[in-house]
Amino acid sequence: MVQKVSVSSDGTQFAALLNDSSVAFWDMATGQKLPITLREDAPLNDFIWSRSGLRVATSSEDGHATLWTTYNGARCGELMPQEGPVLSLALSGDSKLLATGSADGLARVWRTDGGMPMPTVRSPCRARANRFPTARMASIS
Repeated sequence: MVQKVSVSSDGTQFAALLNDSSVAFWDMATGQKLPITLREDAPLNDFIWSRSGLRVATSSEDGHATLWTTYNGARCGELMPQEGPVLSLALSGDSKLLATGSADGLARVWRTDGGMPMPTVRSPCRARANRFPTARMASIS
């Protein structure tokens, strides 16, 4: 089952979050599946492309958010775990910040160069999606 789909900002790749805890990629010009698959042990909840299409961030049920390179599928960063499942993501245009919303009622902003958290915002309700003004938080490059 496909949980989420997205096209890279340059329109060259298509990605799908699948119910087997993976994100798979296809070439838009040929329709061919690419040899890169991002896979986690825990179920994935969300993913988001970088503006350049060179990185993807994923969020999972085990409280992790992970950064990946799209050219080889390697992990290029993992953030400190959260108390509950990470449900949603938003990434800054310069790749330096990643915002996460989790089931523990917290919205966090993280530095992607070391996984360290910045100020935390507690929400009175369960997080569903993070939406930030595009001028400040759009997607990673």
